[in-house]
Amino acid sequence: APNRTYIFTGDFATYHGELNFKFSAAAENLPADPRALLDYACAITRGLGHAYANTIWSTHGADYPAAIASRIASGAATAKDAALHTALQVLGQDADRADAIADLLAHGATAHLAEQAYAVFGAGTKALIRANPYLLAQLPGQSFRTIDARFRDSYHIAIDSPLRIRACIRWLIDDAAEQSGDTIIPIEALQSIADANAIPRQLLLQTIAHSDDLLTLNASDGTTPCITTAQ
Repeated sequence: APNRTYIFTGDFATYHGELNFKFSAAAENLPADPRALLDYACAITRGLGHAYANTIWSTHGADYPAAIASRIASGAATAKDAALHTALQVLGQDADRADAIADLLAHGATAHLAEQAYAVFGAGTKALIRANPYLLAQLPGQSFRTIDARFRDSYHIAIDSPLRIRACIRWLIDDAAEQSGDTIIPIEALQSIADANAIPRQLLLQTIAHSDDLLTLNASDGTTPCITTAQ
């Protein structure tokens, strides 16, 4: 797009004797300085330009986003004001997306997985995934095991973290529902799989007991303890 600048992330490789750059991710290079952002927004938006940017800055200074929004709300905005307001909103969304994707890439995500995550979780993806990386297991083609293997170390999640244990339990229940339609799993079966994922049995039982969204009940034989999700 005219007047827009981007940052490309990737690697250099030799192909047929020539050095080529293969990028794996791209993000718009947005200015952090308010005045520079105003100039950038006006440069990429048809009908605005440098003179309009100067007028807005001399009138409102760094408070121009709020001033333009106020004009829009009061119905006093010009066509140029409306165009700037739209440009700033789009750039704000782009900035959030670029920040989230860059953070995911820094933690070991592929470009495809990072794009997938933002498409599903939208604004606030960075904070959401930092709080619970196992939400990525909800994405197509992913599971607790794939996400745990890729991100546990980079997000500094302890092997006995309750967050990790809950994510494993929910994955097992969801997987059982998808495979057989059954959302009730014998705890013994759960413990066996937990052992395979290095989750101590005592911590597994403690996590179940202290989780509001998990229920312990007896199977139809009245003796086998089972686990399911609270509805």
